[in-house]
Amino acid sequence: MSQGIGPEIDSAPPGADPETPMHVHKPRVAHTLGEFLSEIGVIVIGIVIALGGEQTIEWLHWRHEVAETREALGHELAGDIGVAQYRVQVAPCIARRLTELKTAIDAHARGAPVRLLGPVGQPQFPHIHNNVWQMALASQTVVHMPLELRLRYAGLYDSMDWLSAKEQAESEAWSRLTEIDDAADLGAEDWAALRQARAEAAALTEKVDANILPFVEAGRTQNPVADRAAALGVQLRPVVINPASVQQAAAFCKPIL
Repeated sequence: MSQGIGPEIDSAPPGADPETPMHVHKPRVAHTLGEFLSEIGVIVIGIVIALGGEQTIEWLHWRHEVAETREALGHELAGDIGVAQYRVQVAPCIARRLTELKTAIDAHARGAPVRLLGPVGQPQFPHIHNNVWQMALASQTVVHMPLELRLRYAGLYDSMDWLSAKEQAESEAWSRLTEIDDAADLGAEDWAALRQARAEAAALTEKVDANILPFVEAGRTQNPVADRAAALGVQLRPVVINPASVQQAAAFCKPIL
């Protein structure tokens, strides 16, 4: 009978000869400074390799994320550049309509009757998007792009946001200008409001045109928005608008005086 409190435990591994004593390998003690430094060096190298591997995996991950994000940004910007180009195409129609409105408002001020050949209408302003850019900023993907690339994207999206804000203000001014379609029912205050709305629309148009219309410099045609997009490898995608908007755009480009 065993005299111990608990059952005896055989510390020998399964299948081992019970008569053979077990050998426990104790850690080797460094006896010299050289041996100690050698062991420390092995540990340090192991840590460096582990950290390097982790950084390599992270670098590959962000490289993949940046590539996918750039593809999505290119698709989004292609549509936005298409909107800017559409704005360039309708600029002559906007300028002519503003001139016609000034003529009509000035004629009324002289007491002459105002007769329009059709409704004033308003230019079509397709929506500008920046959802992908906002997602890229929130996910920190932009931070992993080269600085020059980040600055180019930021500058182009800043221009698109500016254009979107100006087009929204233009749209509000043009909505007020459509009141001239009922010229016979307008009072003195209404005509004063029309003159102010026309002045606002003209000022906004001048600012937008100065920033997006092509111009010639040193014998070369410069396209402010499209050229900056091309530097990022982005090609514009033409705007697609519904049939009703197409008809409205066509009517807006027809003279009313």
